[in-house]
Amino acid sequence: MQKKIIVFTLIITIILCVFSTFTQVSFAQTQENVSIKYCSHVEKKGWESDFSKADGQTSGTTGQSLRLEAIKIKLDNLPSGVSVKYRTHVESIGWQGWVSDGQLAGTTGQCLRLEAIQIKLEGTTDYKVQYRAHVESIGWQD
Repeated sequence: MQKKIIVFTLIITIILCVFSTFTQVSFAQTQENVSIKYCSHVEKKGWESDFSKADGQTSGTTGQSLRLEAIKIKLDNLPSGVSVKYRTHVESIGWQGWVSDGQLAGTTGQCLRLEAIQIKLEGTTDYKVQYRAHVESIGWQD
């Protein structure tokens, strides 16, 4: 059986000196109409509408020097028992614990930037997650 692949590209601008962050997630649709939805908490703006971004739309800001402070991610139309888990590395805190299926990763109200993210799928061998990061002043990381 050909494996169904979820191509999940997460772009997080990691802040080194200037705060400029955005997230973009792309998701290859399969015949089951699997979808990924997400939203970000952005410095000075707060939360985007709950899960208002999906399947490759940019989440966060570009060119505004605003940091990404938190993210929520969920999957739609996956088989029962499949979940997305993710955790973030937060400025001055370090790695937080794993959260899943739409829970908040990061912080709000503390003015702390996300510095890294890890994402994984559990409960399936038919799908996989792939992502990469964009580092400010450096570029895309594979």
